[in-house]
Amino acid sequence: MANYLLAGDGQFGFQVVGESHYQSDLAKIAGGITVEGVHQECAALLRLEPANKYDPNAVEVLIAGMRVGYIPAVQAPEMCALFHSVGISEVECEAVIQGGWDRGGGDAGEFGVRLNIIRPFAFADNTRLQ
Repeated sequence: MANYLLAGDGQFGFQVVGESHYQSDLAKIAGGITVEGVHQECAALLRLEPANKYDPNAVEVLIAGMRVGYIPAVQAPEMCALFHSVGISEVECEAVIQGGWDRGGGDAGEFGVRLNIIRPFAFADNTRLQ
């Protein structure tokens, strides 16, 4: 795992994008779709994906070893620059998986992922430097 942790403010206000493509993996991680949905805090790994055919600055978001989305393309270069400034390709942060309900009658919600990170992106004070 990563030796760096991104700073957060406890608000989980940073929205991941592309989760709609990873609903089955999010359901596995969160324990499936329920009537009430989930609010599951967990750890996420953010990893550079320079070979991404759409964006060389892509930063994928993984939870439990499964890709669940990406950092928005507009913020990815800023995050890449932070990673490159210390020579790393991945970093940890806190995440929350929300949603995933089905109450019948069309009242359903997809899973979404929000991260506990602040902008400008920075490392947490308790980052383990090695």
